[in-house]
Amino acid sequence: HYIQVPRGATMASLAASVQIPDAEAQLRLLNGLYPRGEPRAGDWIKTIRKPGGGAHPAPGKTKSGQ
Repeated sequence: HYIQVPRGATMASLAASVQIPDAEAQLRLLNGLYPRGEPRAGDWIKTIRKPGGGAHPAPGKTKSGQ
């Protein structure tokens, strides 16, 4: 899942909504910003969502798997 970084956001503030251990370091690693990088406002970054968190099925798939 990608999001556009809002003005004033930091990795710490973005990681606050991610429910995984060490989310801040994981987001940095996922986005090539490890160990201390910060995103800039307007950058598109990858984030992590829980399965079933409102994601749309892949094209050609339905929720029943058919």
